[in-house]
Amino acid sequence: MSGSRLARVTVLLLLALLGPRDARADDNHHQNYLVGERAVGLGGAFTAIADDASANYYNPAGLAEIGRSSLSVSAGMYGFNIQNIDVNVPGLSDSGKNPNSTFISYPTTAAWIQVVRRGDDHGVGRLQLSLSLLTPQSNVTRRRINLRLATGVGSLTGTSDSLLYSIAEDDTLWVGLGAGYKVTRWLSVGAAIHLAIRSARYQTHLYSLLDIRVGTTIIDQLSRPTTAVASLLHFGLIGQAGVIARPTEHLRFGAMFRTPLLRLSGRVDYNAIVVRQVEGQAQPSVDIVDERGDFIDKQPFRLAFGAAYIKTRRFGLSLDFSVYGGYDSYNVVEVASGALPQKKRPIWQLNAGAELYLARRFPIRLGFFTNLSSLDIEDNCPSITASCYQLLLNPTSDWTDRYGVAGSFGYERGRYTLTLAWAFNFGARKVTVQTAELDSFRALLFLVVGASFRF
Repeated sequence: MSGSRLARVTVLLLLALLGPRDARADDNHHQNYLVGERAVGLGGAFTAIADDASANYYNPAGLAEIGRSSLSVSAGMYGFNIQNIDVNVPGLSDSGKNPNSTFISYPTTAAWIQVVRRGDDHGVGRLQLSLSLLTPQSNVTRRRINLRLATGVGSLTGTSDSLLYSIAEDDTLWVGLGAGYKVTRWLSVGAAIHLAIRSARYQTHLYSLLDIRVGTTIIDQLSRPTTAVASLLHFGLIGQAGVIARPTEHLRFGAMFRTPLLRLSGRVDYNAIVVRQVEGQAQPSVDIVDERGDFIDKQPFRLAFGAAYIKTRRFGLSLDFSVYGGYDSYNVVEVASGALPQKKRPIWQLNAGAELYLARRFPIRLGFFTNLSSLDIEDNCPSITASCYQLLLNPTSDWTDRYGVAGSFGYERGRYTLTLAWAFNFGARKVTVQTAELDSFRALLFLVVGASFRF
């Protein structure tokens, strides 16, 4: 193997870490961010309640249970993300602790709920509409890692020391219209449709120093800065239908079905400056990549069941169980220079919460929830290849199952409600793929403040 051939193999393997496959978000977790301040405090166990601004998300049948028009806004105050991944792969070393804090300045939930028809004294015949803005996913990740890759044949060896810095910003906004109708005193139904808008920008910067040696003598040394940027935009539709039954004054049961995301359009703009070693050429060539391709954002169906026991402004208990569908292999991103295939496995989620009112004005809530990952490493990465390295090291490819706790404290008086809520989820996982051993830890904390006015 010639020196230039060795250099080319080494550099191409490194560049696999920053190709178009970097255009990926952590859409493998469905409960990174819980929506709605009361629902956050209850750990997301809201399917059988859903009587506030988050009804369009959890169960639109809950709109018919409100009985008043209202305006509500909740916003993320602060988020703190910790990621640590230790990788032990022959020829490659990577170990990084990557704390990241993010301030979310836009509302995570905003809704206007309007009574169209009040119904009778028991609410039968009540019809309410809702216009909502929801942010079910917001991901900002910064990562800095050191890579060392070594290869060689006989006395000819190559070693590349690289610094990789990546920034991932990915947000999803749902604009929804929902309706709830109270069929009988003990039965409400509802439906909603959302326009899902996902926008993202991924930047990767790599600086590598390549040494080519014969024995201990350096015969060539090359410095290679490389950068890549991917911008993504996707539009789709999501529908929901739900029901809430109240067999007694305080006991509630709810069910909700959410359709898979229907793709309307999606694209990715990929730009990169790529350094390549060409056979027979002393100096590397520089390629400017400017491509546009397809971006497919697939969100699976969700089927949720919930139960709750609520004594208004006294205390309550709630429990949810949800099932999310999976997908066979499909290309998340596809451009001329490459594609990102991915599989998603079906998963289940559990949410539980409790609330207690002090002096009938100060609600205290505590919840628990799971946040399992639909990305299965063994299925998506059956062997250690250059493209598999990217999947394992990509900061947004989170394959750890997580578990969370949440809570809130509020003040309610008359038509006004103020709430401060928090949620913390974390998880660790160790997997082995052929000769590679990976140990990952991930934690996410966020705070939410919300206010509502009923009229």
